[in-house]
Amino acid sequence: MRQRKKTFTDQKRLMIIGRFHDYILPSGTPVTRDLITVEMLAYQHEGSRRRKRGEVEQEKMLRHLYNQELHRLESEGIKRRAGKLMAKDAVQQWLDEKSVRLEKITIRGYADSLSYLIKAVGDFELAYPPVGIPTKLIKHLQIRGMNDASINSRVQACQIFLNWCDALAYTPKRIKLEKMRVSKEAPEILTENDYINLLALLDDTIGKAKGRTRTSALNMKRATVLMRYTGMRGGEARALPMSHIDLLAQEIKIADVPEAGFKVKGRVESVVPIAKDYLIRFLEDDRQSRNVNEKWFLDDGFGGLQWAGMTPMGKVFRRTFRQIGISDKVSPTHGFRATVISNLLNKGASPVCVQYLARHKHISTTMGYHKADSSEIRKQIEAHL
Repeated sequence: MRQRKKTFTDQKRLMIIGRFHDYILPSGTPVTRDLITVEMLAYQHEGSRRRKRGEVEQEKMLRHLYNQELHRLESEGIKRRAGKLMAKDAVQQWLDEKSVRLEKITIRGYADSLSYLIKAVGDFELAYPPVGIPTKLIKHLQIRGMNDASINSRVQACQIFLNWCDALAYTPKRIKLEKMRVSKEAPEILTENDYINLLALLDDTIGKAKGRTRTSALNMKRATVLMRYTGMRGGEARALPMSHIDLLAQEIKIADVPEAGFKVKGRVESVVPIAKDYLIRFLEDDRQSRNVNEKWFLDDGFGGLQWAGMTPMGKVFRRTFRQIGISDKVSPTHGFRATVISNLLNKGASPVCVQYLARHKHISTTMGYHKADSSEIRKQIEAHL
């Protein structure tokens, strides 16, 4: 039996290339990787001089480089032997790629959704996907007791992964999933009384409590005031360094903060205006009251983050909302954003201006947050009809 060659030379590029026969692409050809240039293999450079390598030394170097690349392929955990790429392995590859750009909480959401896909249809060879994937996935999610909106969220995550598989030709054609038909409701928002009651409760706790409980309440007040007057996302407030707040320019910088595991939504840095006098005064007074160790807007008092992620932050706000009777339909942190957008639109602000403040790519996203004020609509009808 003839031995398969592990390397070959690309004459145009003068590059030695490794051919990995155990790892097969969807096209049926082996995976290839650049190993070294012909010139670098033939000569060892020592300062301004170079020494010609012997055949044995060249073979030893090629084996080392080949094994190095083989190890990288193996560490990816993708089983491509005999031309088979399994869905479970591709999921891991996709998650590894996404983890470079997305927050951990987003990756966990994708991982959960794709685990439902594998449980619903079983692990399968991407080149030969089973029939009925859309129906099996939805039935599996329904059995787990999910509502239609949650099902659609999971389906969308799975669809993004399957689109990626199609783009890389892992699947013979695009697998299109189906969503449930859901009547879209405007998000619930906070009333002025909700704000008054929330701040009163937090001020009371700050005045009476000590230690971590007091610090948590203090940071909840900071987050409440900030999100109320800027419409910032909860994740942006959670990971906001003090250095990103420029009171002189009256703006807040929204940028990646790797130390906090935060990445900008849409991968575009931006600024949020500090347009309210009350907010400026609040931020100035707050800055003066801090100790020298604090570096985060929501700091634990010792230079660390108050909340490691959005889940613990959301739980604390939800628990406090319930104490003062705020409906569970109001999102514990995103509810502030929905309130800002709705209030501005209801008071006649330009939708384009609100879109800019919210930093939405599409104005339809901004308008989707709008919960119309029926009393304001009534006034307009009475005045003009």
